[in-house]
Parts: sequence; structure tokens; C-alpha cells
Amino acid sequence: MRKRMRFAAAGLAVMMLLTGCAGQGNKAQSPSSKPAASAEAGKEEEANKSEQAEKGDGGAQAANTSGYPEKPIQMLIPAKPGGDIDMNARLLSKDLEAYIGQTVVPVTMDGGRGNEALQTIAQGAADGYQFVYFNSVLLTSGVVEKMNYLYTDFRPVAVTSVSQANVCVVAGDSKYNTLEDLIADAKANPGTVRFPVTLGANSHFQSVAFEKETGIELKKLDASSGGDKAIGIISGQMDTYFTTYSPVKDYVESGKMKILGLIGDERSPLLPDVPTFKECGVDMGDEFNQAYCIYVHKDTPDEIVKVMQDAVAAAMADQQTIQDYERASFIPKVMVGEELDAYLKENWDFYNTFKEDVMSDSF
Repeated sequence: MRKRMRFAAAGLAVMMLLTGCAGQGNKAQSPSSKPAASAEAGKEEEANKSEQAEKGDGGAQAANTSGYPEKPIQMLIPAKPGGDIDMNARLLSKDLEAYIGQTVVPVTMDGGRGNEALQTIAQGAADGYQFVYFNSVLLTSGVVEKMNYLYTDFRPVAVTSVSQANVCVVAGDSKYNTLEDLIADAKANPGTVRFPVTLGANSHFQSVAFEKETGIELKKLDASSGGDKAIGIISGQMDTYFTTYSPVKDYVESGKMKILGLIGDERSPLLPDVPTFKECGVDMGDEFNQAYCIYVHKDTPDEIVKVMQDAVAAAMADQQTIQDYERASFIPKVMVGEELDAYLKENWDFYNTFKEDVMSDSF
């Protein structure tokens, strides 16, 4: 295989809390709403009218782009706490603030497995004050029609980081000590090795690819989050699953889990002592590496996107940021513009090669 990297709108009360109703004072009041006894209010109204007249029909757009950002920015996280998206997003929100010049507020919105957050962006304002932070699930779920939106319904701003450590884990006391042990047992006992996946997510595609490459049949179980899967493994209700390393790092270090192999052809600098699937005779390539990307409203102006891209690039080059990400087992990597567009299209095409098998999968 070729190697490749990789709210309904929120309630008004939430927005008021986060933004302090910033910008509301810039709207011109109607004559009927102006306090009769307030000379100051009258002056403010006239000033606002004059400003809007100068801006003409494009006044609203100009107000959005001028001096961006002028208030806190919401980062919508379409996942439950504790998973790789959530961990990555909270790192980014902290490190991005210093370079974008405003508070970046993480908002967990895992409703509808991400559809709620996507709907908020799609139906919201194209002003850069909300963005959704997503991984490859936006692509995979779109391929198998499990998402109400496709990645092309939004404007990608930047990939900020990647996870080059997609690992196969089992419980610390599992009878499996190597990937070969697991494969041999799955071949000898088809449909008995319990493997949790999130329907239509990267883990689902990985499980299908694993079955095709090894000739085994897994007993797939639906699990909605990485936390559910981890609990399933530790409790003995599930046997093995594929995950990015970050969410299970503490379990591995404590001995509650162990890693059998790393998906891909080359060892990860994060886990140099873990053998790759290729070393174990399973050719799944590097295509399943996760990349984490900022998406905004499709009509967001170029100048706002450029501010965001510059802030991301600066944050990801900061040595403190690099150390933060490395401690969390992520690798800072920025992709923007044509490189980003090509990367997303390449991944879309790759996941589409599994569409029929994944959509016909039953469990």
C-alpha cells in the first residue's frame, strides 16, 4: 500500500456566557428602541448608523473580518471526554490562545456522534468565532453515510497534529502476548475474538482491513467511544481493539493493557520498541494514521482563515507546544492550503475502497 500521513446551534444563553454578548453593542438600534432621555444613546446610534453607511451592503461581512478575533473563540469537540479528539483539542485550545490573541473555549458536543457540532458550524455564522475540531471520523462516517455532513461541506483550515501510533491493545493479563497469538486464535476460533468498534469510524474500517489481510473473522461489538472500549478491555468483556496510543498510554504504563503491534510499515518514534503490523506479516500500511483538523463554515473569509492558519503554525512551532504534544503522544504537524486539500481527498479516496465491505458488515 502507498504510505500516507494522516448544536442544532447552541442555546443563546451559552453563547452569551462565552462571548459576553460581545459585538451586540455594535448593532444600530431602531428609533423606537432608543431611550428618549438618553443623549449618549442617541449619539451612539448616530455613530453606528454612520459606520454602517460607510460599509454599505457589505457592512456585516466587514465587521466580522475587521480586527479578528475580537472576542473568545469556541472550539467544538464532537466526541466524549477522554478520547483522542478530546485530548488533542484541549491541548490545542491552550496552546493556540497565545498566538491567536483570544481565549479558545473547548465545548464538548458529542450528540449524534458529532452531527450536532457539525450542524452548529454549518448553520452558524461564517465569522471564525466557532470551529469544529475533528479527526478522520468525519471522512469515514461520510463514506458510509453515517454523518449528516461531508468534509466538503466545510472549509478546512489546518491539520494541527497527527497520531502515528495506531496500536492493537489487549488486557494486561490477556492470553495474547503477540499479534501472531491473536491471529492464530482468531483463525482457529472464527467469530469469537471480541473486538469493539464505533460504527463507521476509523476503528471499523481498520477491523475490516485487518480481517481481509489476515483471513480471520472477528466478533465485532458496537462501542460509542474510546472510553467504552478501554473499560471493555480492562473488565474482560472485550478481547482486543485498535486505538491511538494517547488514550491508553496510562493503562499500558500501569500494566492494565499491553500492546501487541503498531498498524503500519514503520515503527513510531513514540513507541520505538513496538513491532509494526508489517513486521508481524500484516500489510495494512500507514493510511490509518489519524490527523486532527480545524474546520469552519464553508463561507468563512480568506483573511480570517489566514489568521487562524498563522496562529496554528506559530503554536505548533513553539517548543513548549511540541513538548506538550509529545508528552501526550501526538506529533505536531501543520498542513494548510493545497497540501491539506490533497491530503483530505487522498484519504477520502482511500476509505472509499472499503465502503462496500464496511456497509455490508453486520454485528
